[in-house]
Amino acid sequence: MKNIKVSEAEIETVSVAVHVVRISGKQMTLAVFKQLAVEDLLDPRTGELKGVPWGWVNYHVHCPAARRRNSFFVGPSSVHSYIPHLHVIWQKGDELRHAVVYAPDRNPAQTAQDREIQQRWQEQYERLLELPQLFIAV
Repeated sequence: MKNIKVSEAEIETVSVAVHVVRISGKQMTLAVFKQLAVEDLLDPRTGELKGVPWGWVNYHVHCPAARRRNSFFVGPSSVHSYIPHLHVIWQKGDELRHAVVYAPDRNPAQTAQDREIQQRWQEQYERLLELPQLFIAV
């Protein structure tokens, strides 16, 4: 183990970006987030977006969505296992929505059409991961 001398160490100040959603000039609260209508962002038949995603929120407390299963989504059969997913705030027309978007299944789909949808879902999921994390007030 190497000893680090105090004279070699320093504290540096760096800037980070924090993205927040504002409603009428005020930061969105958890209570308001929970009131957003929940609606799928991705069309399950095509894998295409049904609106404009704004970003994702790291909200998983008592998340029932973490236990859902679907043919195109990852997840072991255990109800208590974590299934990778994102909570996305998105825009439908002039309204905001909350979508739970699951990571695509890693098992290959059976039909060519299903494989196409699975591939589009994977591409969309990767794009969603690149969106900014949105911070909401508690």
